[in-house]
Amino acid sequence: MTLSDDVVVDIPIGCGGYGLALTPDGEQVYISCSLNGKVEVVDVATRTHIKSIAVTGSPRRIAVSPDGLTVVVPNENGWVDFIQ
Repeated sequence: MTLSDDVVVDIPIGCGGYGLALTPDGEQVYISCSLNGKVEVVDVATRTHIKSIAVTGSPRRIAVSPDGLTVVVPNENGWVDFIQ
């Protein structure tokens, strides 16, 4: 539940996001960008885009391992990327 339904901040990531996953520690959000073949990473505390990771193809929904060390990105084009 949010405190209000107001948008607090817009964070430009350079793509139309498809899926996202929050790391277990709550520090980063990974966002799949199916149109440009990248995964974008946002720092939650500073609310800034911190990096782009090229995975090519069309990445979809994302999962983060319980220890936060591996991000798993299935791809519509027929493979899975593991990011560490």
